[in-house]
Formats: sequence, structure tokens, C-alpha cells
Amino acid sequence: RIVGGPMFLLCFQALTEAVARTALLPLPIRILIPISYNTLRLSSLQSWAFSTAPSVIPKSLQVLGIANLLYWYANLFLFLVPVGVMRYLRAHFYCVEAVEVTVRKG
Repeated sequence: RIVGGPMFLLCFQALTEAVARTALLPLPIRILIPISYNTLRLSSLQSWAFSTAPSVIPKSLQVLGIANLLYWYANLFLFLVPVGVMRYLRAHFYCVEAVEVTVRKG
């Protein structure tokens, strides 16, 4: 039951991203989809990794939950927020890929 929450969110995130891509939503809205699902996933992973009753979850599954929690924290704070948001916003507002954006003086 504890593993079902993060798996459901991951599958539903993939479905939502596919629908957003086919509906041609603007890029700033499309980057909010993985950020919001990642934030929701962190709360369910928190309860999986640090359950109040340690006898309910075997130690190996609890270690897997902690590794999962660390991975999704790193994904959110080291990739999605600093890199992903900037690339999507640059591509949206400058109408080019983020690599092609240059700032001129003046």
C-alpha cells in the first residue's frame, strides 16, 4: 500500500504530460506539471521512508524508500527548479531554444 502512492503519481504524471503535449499547452504550464507531481510525490515518499511503525515495512524496503526520496529531492532541487524552469521560460519568452538565448548590452 505504501509503494502504491508514488507509483500512481508517476503513472498519472506521464499521462498528464502526454495530454499537455498533445493539447499544446504553453511551456510555462507544461513545466509546472512535473514540478507539482514531484512535490506531491515527496510527501508520499516521506511516509514510506520514515514510517512510524518500523515493524510494518521491512528494512530493505525502507532503505529503498530513502533512496527514492533522495533521488526525487535531487530531481526537484538540482534539476527541475534551477535548470528546467529556466530553459522552459527562455524558450517560451524568447521563442528559441535555451542554448540560443544571448543577452545584448543596452
